[in-house]
Amino acid sequence: MSDLDLSKVLQDMLQLLKESVSSKHAERLEQIVIILIAIEIVLGIITILVDLMA
Repeated sequence: MSDLDLSKVLQDMLQLLKESVSSKHAERLEQIVIILIAIEIVLGIITILVDLMA
């Protein structure tokens, strides 16, 4: 294997690693957004219930 081939293989492997990390990061952010939306919905329901009882 020449140095050029090895360099290409290493570049490809690093690119795959970078994409994997980026994908996991995006997935984590998506989960955080879903949790925040759920919290907002629960707080909205609580606010409505408090207003109805007042």
